[in-house]
Amino acid sequence: MQSRIHDYCGYCDKWDYGKCYDCGKQNIDDKWCPNCKPLEITEITHTFSSWTSGNDEIDQLIQENQLIPKYYDYNCWRWIDYIQLDNIQYLSKGGYGTVYKAVWNNIP
Repeated sequence: MQSRIHDYCGYCDKWDYGKCYDCGKQNIDDKWCPNCKPLEITEITHTFSSWTSGNDEIDQLIQENQLIPKYYDYNCWRWIDYIQLDNIQYLSKGGYGTVYKAVWNNIP
């Protein structure tokens, strides 16, 4: 994920988060347009019943994090079915599990 430095205006004592990529309005937080984000969140909630990880707790965790404004951006949490992955490669094993990398096919 790329880190973004925001401009700060000492005159009006506010941060400038740039413009929305979709509608051009001023963002009120990092990648948060007051015009477009509510529409995107509504669209996401309609997809909740169309996928499952097979584990209700994981499904709930992903869905809750998709709706938190601070974390909801273009890199939002989502379930990716194993069959959508190619070139799966082992990277490392650590204290909490094994890490792999893969190519995600048919990215929405």
